Amino acid sequence: SELVRAAIEYKIDIIAIQEHRMYHKDITIKYLDLYHGWTFITASAWKNSMNSTIGGVVITQSKS
Repeated sequence: SELVRAAIEYKIDIIAIQEHRMYHKDITIKYLDLYHGWTFITASAWKNSMNSTIGGVVITQSKS
């Protein structure tokens, strides 16, 4: 929510984040509708041989 508030304040429509390290066990790409028409699209990170989570990419976009 803090990221969306800042994007609205600075009139930013698309935000890309890399290396977020969020792991989705059963799905590769996850969509989440945020408030004010924003969408959070995340590609899952993966587990390495030591079971550490690495990688992952997020695109956050406004409805416009």
